[in-house]
Amino acid sequence: MHLENAFDGYASSNLASLGADDAERRLSEAGNLGSAALADIASKSTMGGLAPWQIKRVTDHIEANISEKLCLDRLAALARLSTSYFTAAFRRNFGISPYAYITRRRVEFAKQQMAEGSLPLCEIALECGFADQAHLSRVYRHDADRLSTKTQASGPQSRNA
Repeated sequence: MHLENAFDGYASSNLASLGADDAERRLSEAGNLGSAALADIASKSTMGGLAPWQIKRVTDHIEANISEKLCLDRLAALARLSTSYFTAAFRRNFGISPYAYITRRRVEFAKQQMAEGSLPLCEIALECGFADQAHLSRVYRHDADRLSTKTQASGPQSRNA
């Protein structure tokens, strides 16, 4: 075995021990970063996860087609995997399902568009791949609630009286 392969195996086993919670935290911390940074986080692959070329290919496709309907079968085909294996491998790398990843990327894209302030919300929603403005609002609110719940859970649990 080459030294490089031995190191890769060691690094992969250490990353695998981090678990889904750490992967979720790393993805949350990278929320405002672009797809390249997210792919970099996920490229610290674990055994049974996606290869770096698969991560790049899939995330590039998602970013390029964020406003369109993205099919899981198509993403799996880009990675040259079956749909079920792709879903499991994606989850190992990113700590969340492909659907959740796409939704988060759409929300982040919508946040960027809103910050620019050049388009009305209804157009931003359609441009980000949501059905309408109400759909964007529901997903945005759910995402904000998820983040605030995690923040509260990680904060101080009790106050001294």
